Amino acid sequence: MSNYHMGMDGFVWFTAVVEDRNDPAKLGRVRIRCLGLHTEDKIEIPTESLPWAHVMHPIHDPSMQGMGTTPSFLVEGTWVIGFFRDATEMQQPVVMGTLPGYAGEIADTTKGFCDPSGTYPQNPNPKSGHDLGESDVNRLARGDGNYIHRILEEKQAASEEFSEIETAQSGNFNMPYENSTNFTRYPYNHVFESESGHVREYDDTTNEERIQEYHRAGTYYEIDAGGNRVVHVVGDNYEFIAGSDFINVKGDVNLTIDGNAETYVKENYNIRCKNLNIEVEENFDTFVKGDTTQRYEKILKTTALGAVSQRYNDTSDFVFKGNVTETLGGTYDLSITGAVREVYGSTINRSILGLQTDIHAANYNLGATSGNNILIDAAEINLNNGSKGVARLDDTADTGDQGTGSDIDSNSAGTNKIESASTSVKAGTGGNPVDESDLVLTEIPDEDVPVDERTNTQGSENTEESGTGGYNPPPEGGGVPIPAIPVRPTKEEIASEVETAGIDTTNLSVAQQRQAHKDTVTDTLAKYYPDQYEPADPKGQEQINLGNDPTSFESGEKLPPITAGSDASNQNQYRSYLGVPTAGKKFGDIFDESEITDDIRKRYSNKYFPSDYSVVQLRGRPRLKIKLNAGVTMTGLKSQIIAIAEKVAFDMGKQLIINSAYRSSSSNKGVGGAKSSRHMFGEAMDIRVQEMTKKERIQFVDSAASHGALAFGFYGRFIHMDIYRKRNWGSIPSYLIPTLRKYKISPYKNG
Repeated sequence: MSNYHMGMDGFVWFTAVVEDRNDPAKLGRVRIRCLGLHTEDKIEIPTESLPWAHVMHPIHDPSMQGMGTTPSFLVEGTWVIGFFRDATEMQQPVVMGTLPGYAGEIADTTKGFCDPSGTYPQNPNPKSGHDLGESDVNRLARGDGNYIHRILEEKQAASEEFSEIETAQSGNFNMPYENSTNFTRYPYNHVFESESGHVREYDDTTNEERIQEYHRAGTYYEIDAGGNRVVHVVGDNYEFIAGSDFINVKGDVNLTIDGNAETYVKENYNIRCKNLNIEVEENFDTFVKGDTTQRYEKILKTTALGAVSQRYNDTSDFVFKGNVTETLGGTYDLSITGAVREVYGSTINRSILGLQTDIHAANYNLGATSGNNILIDAAEINLNNGSKGVARLDDTADTGDQGTGSDIDSNSAGTNKIESASTSVKAGTGGNPVDESDLVLTEIPDEDVPVDERTNTQGSENTEESGTGGYNPPPEGGGVPIPAIPVRPTKEEIASEVETAGIDTTNLSVAQQRQAHKDTVTDTLAKYYPDQYEPADPKGQEQINLGNDPTSFESGEKLPPITAGSDASNQNQYRSYLGVPTAGKKFGDIFDESEITDDIRKRYSNKYFPSDYSVVQLRGRPRLKIKLNAGVTMTGLKSQIIAIAEKVAFDMGKQLIINSAYRSSSSNKGVGGAKSSRHMFGEAMDIRVQEMTKKERIQFVDSAASHGALAFGFYGRFIHMDIYRKRNWGSIPSYLIPTLRKYKISPYKNG
């Protein structure tokens, strides 16, 4: 073999087809059949006789000692380009790269320039769906709605499996899913797909930047343009941490486990929270082997609708510093084996409507301290089951004949009177009945009074400052208030009142609906701004978020004529909104930005980004887009809400994607919208924020509020805004609270 000085013997390049990649040396080499050098006749030149070609790797791949990406990823049937290191003998080929194109037919295994196994090109690729006649560029990279990559179908199926997931408060959430084909723009999505179907994406489409890594089994993670991450694991998930684990979640956390859950903490377990709600559907068992300390600094309410058993095997101390009211609806049995000591610091009033029997097995001592009396008054007093009255001083008595003798009164004057009696026990002839007791029996009602009729008073004093609230008022004849069973409004009742306020509860959890109910129906200004209102100030008792008409935003330009009614296709309605002609466009004709002319952009400039806009990729493009396949209808929207959205898009440097706009009553009912949804009045838009970062979401709310938006509903993947009246609802991120307070749109999170 001749020796060559590289570059001095000419440069001979080739195009070829890979026919074998099973390099016995495991260097990543491939056998290639070169056009013009080798024939397609495999009898004349079989695959086994073809030269092994080294594959050139890029500069960020050292190809040394296992470092970098090895082996090279070339399959049989791949078209490649390269050069010969030996320009004369042409037996030392080097592959420089691959040549994509269109695979027109399946491999003919009897001929060269084909995959000898007939595997490639596939017809179709079982994992991606890629078929003959298509561009060799990955379907995910092309973003062509006519060629959907099959992993998108798999992801959609997974999202349907993980839909309507119930939380502890009976709300639902779903696995986010979007068909990336609707947003990806060629050539900005960079895709790698392995032979078995593993996929990695780096999508640089403006405002749609994503990263995805997908295992062929269906396990994947995806990070969207907003920095949101979705992880789907089709099998089991294991995580082991040898050190400590630190997690900080600025927003909410929902954890739903369809099976059992166990937590074993070998050392201390500390929980600190603002409010703690525990709902147990069946049994609740607590076993504490050591001491238990409980401290409640405010009201404590305990209601048991079934039997109650309490047992204390050691000393018990009960201290009630305030008033105590006990009401028993049945028999009261008290058994004490030891001594009883009772000390009463004031008067005891006791009313007994039935018979009282006291039986003493030992002496019974009843006494009063010096200077105090014991008074017993009744129509008849019977001591020791006697039948004769007790003699008293000056009572009439038969003393016998006058004279002397043992049975004759010693008083010679004979007065017929008892002349001596006890000086410490006195008895009267008849009772002086006392007045009836003003204490009455309190009957426990069979049913509690309605919530709005309950009182906050407690005990016989009935003072507003006492008690926990939520009592049945005393009966008309008297008695004490009886604590009522706590009542929570039903989901249907809350949803009805919230929807009357124009809030769509379709995607809200029960907890979010309850908070929206407080924010729009029940809570007052004094509750949210206690430092601004005195308790007795009537102004503070007004409902929060009332009033305030939206500020006007005039675009200062002529609006396009409406060329598509509310019954037209959503694509034609979008064209009409943009001022693009709709004539000749039929149902199914998808809008394309090529339909926009410079004259249209100039005539309706507020609907488009300027030609000198700072973001080059947005120049001349619409500020507002509609989500595909979502049935978004624009005709019927008020110009004011449209102008707000257009201004926000300009401020943010971002196309806003509309998930929902105007709705007819029938379409609103079809999507489960609120019965008073502002969408039906053309005053609302749902803006997709899934791809927005936290900073961008803050900017969106701030800009929208500054231009006149009054209401915001937070649904995770989109934000509702309207111009009806001030209010908000949903899962409000804590980082948005300062912005809402800035515009006096009181959030339900008081912080």
